[in-house]
Amino acid sequence: MTEEIRGRDDISVAEKRVILADNLVPRRTITTIKRDRDGRNRMFKSAKNLGINPPEALSHKEVEGHIAAQAPNDELYVRVTMPKIQIPWTEERLAKFLTSPIFTGCLSAHRRWKRGKLIIRDATYWVPLIVLTIGSRIEEILLLKCSDIRYRNGDYCFAIGTGPEQPGKRGHSCQCGLVHPFTRAFQKNRMNRV
Repeated sequence: MTEEIRGRDDISVAEKRVILADNLVPRRTITTIKRDRDGRNRMFKSAKNLGINPPEALSHKEVEGHIAAQAPNDELYVRVTMPKIQIPWTEERLAKFLTSPIFTGCLSAHRRWKRGKLIIRDATYWVPLIVLTIGSRIEEILLLKCSDIRYRNGDYCFAIGTGPEQPGKRGHSCQCGLVHPFTRAFQKNRMNRV
C-alpha cells in the first residue's frame, strides 16, 4: 500500500501521509507500552523478592529509544495509534439511566433492578448523580469524606483531591465542585450520620 501511495504524483507528501494514516492498522500507544513495561517491572521485582533472578526491565527512555530506532527513515512513515474517543451520552441514554429503578424506586435492597416504591439513597444512588452534576471522576467521589464538604462563598462545595489518599489523575491538584441543590439531601444525610 505504501508503494502504491508513494507512486502517486497528483497529491502532496502530507496528503499521502493522511491517506496512509487512514488505511494503516492502529498500533498501541506509547502510554500503553509504558504502562505494560511498568507492570512487567513490578512482576520482575516481586520475582526477585522470591529469590528468582529475572531480567532487568527496560527504562522508559530505552523503550522510547527502541521505538524511535524501529522507525524507518522515510518521509511517508507515520505511526498510527488508536485515539481515545469519548462520546457524550445521548439524551435517550441519559433519560433511560436516570429513570432506572435505582433512581425512581426499586422493589427491595436485594432487587434494585426491579421497579418498586423503595428508593435507597446509598453510594449507588448518589455517586452517579454527583458525577453527572460536577463532572468529576467516579474514583474522586468515592474517596470523599464528610470533611470534604466545605462552605465557600455562600455555597457548599466538594473539596476534591485535598487529602493524601485522594491524588486524582493530576497528582497533587485539588478542585472544588459546587454542591448541586438536589445533592443537599445527600449532604444532610451524611452530616446526620456523623
